[in-house]
Amino acid sequence: RGGVGIDNNNEVKTENFYLIKSVSRLDQPTSGVIVVPLNHKSEIYLKEEFKSANVNKFYLCLCKDITPKKGSIELKLRHTEGRGLHKTFVHPRGKHALTNFTRIAILSFQNQLFSLVVAEPVTGRTHQIRVHMSYIGHPLIGDTKYNKQNHVRHQKVWCQRLFLHSCYLSFKMMNNERIEIKDYLPEELCKVLNKMKVFNDLNYIDSSVENVLNVSQEKQESLNLEEEEEEMNSEEEDNEEEEEEE
Repeated sequence: RGGVGIDNNNEVKTENFYLIKSVSRLDQPTSGVIVVPLNHKSEIYLKEEFKSANVNKFYLCLCKDITPKKGSIELKLRHTEGRGLHKTFVHPRGKHALTNFTRIAILSFQNQLFSLVVAEPVTGRTHQIRVHMSYIGHPLIGDTKYNKQNHVRHQKVWCQRLFLHSCYLSFKMMNNERIEIKDYLPEELCKVLNKMKVFNDLNYIDSSVENVLNVSQEKQESLNLEEEEEEMNSEEEDNEEEEEEE
């Protein structure tokens, strides 16, 4: 035995035939860092770390218009799935969700303004960053679910995918050693930024992750947001297990 094997279902197995599976998840259009344990003991430990919010997660995203410099969005989210619908809504009876964000640049392109933002999802609800940013009026570029379709069609010309990238993860291993994982923007997103100019003479923001890792550490200013109930047009499963984000 030993080594790595592939069974008839193309499931990758390591020594002693442990089935490799991720303990963190990204939406299909999202790129970046995920965590994959190599044994069952590590899997159990890391799942608990993610559930207890002991993992620091930072995402780089490009948003419509000018966002506040800093903010915290604390709005309950409810996920629905069925009849071809896979979507998350702000809902007063949803699950607690908190996203901190910091704007690191204002960019201009084709007479429009955009905000380059580092988002920190303190909780891990499905589509959390996308829904929260859209709700306050700053949807992510290339988001076909939570942006107006006419805007997305125009954006597809110069940004062919969702501009959301998991750039940093930090957590403690079982031996108490802290692990930091960083990932640079993929080439297709770098090309999008290269088309833009920095607005108001702000310093140019390099696309490397090194410049955006520590921007959400300090206490965030609160946004004065009012919750409003969203009508749900399909059956909702109250006991549905929330997937890890985004």
